[in-house]
Amino acid sequence: MSVLVDRSQGGSSLSDGNIELMVHRWTVADDNRGVREPINETNAGITPYPPYGDATRMGEGIIISGMHRLIIGRKGEGARLARSLMSLLHQS
Repeated sequence: MSVLVDRSQGGSSLSDGNIELMVHRWTVADDNRGVREPINETNAGITPYPPYGDATRMGEGIIISGMHRLIIGRKGEGARLARSLMSLLHQS
């Protein structure tokens, strides 16, 4: 099985039979996972972030959409099938 996407994404399978793909990460509070600020992107920007003051998001939240193609084949054919489809998708 392969999942082809049109942009970089995170993904996992935490239990049998489940796949989770992270198309866009969004938090309204710092989650202590690296950037030390909320990940709340908007289309109009942000005011300065502490220590210079409280950050305020301006505008509407951005919309991210992605395309996912799931390929299921016989054992040992996954790479060949994925490469064939990738070639077709990226020719246009």
